[in-house]
Amino acid sequence: MAQSKTELEELKAMESHSAERRTERKKVLSSPPPGSAPAAAEEPSAPNPMLQDLVTQVEEIAKEMETVAKERPAIAVLAAFATGIAVGHLMARR
Repeated sequence: MAQSKTELEELKAMESHSAERRTERKKVLSSPPPGSAPAAAEEPSAPNPMLQDLVTQVEEIAKEMETVAKERPAIAVLAAFATGIAVGHLMARR
């Protein structure tokens, strides 16, 4: 029983220490680094046209997949299941 009291005291000490560390970390993360300019003053870089095209194509494909899934939900579920199995086998450690 004496051992469990010391373990409880140690656990409480660890909890208080972790709470102190969390507050310190929040202070560090919330304050901007010294010498940095405010975020609003930064000028955003021009987007890459190829990247914009890729994003547009991915959005179109996602919309098409959504409409197909709405038209045939059972096939969409089976396709997702089969894709999951295939990816699982590819990622399996052997």
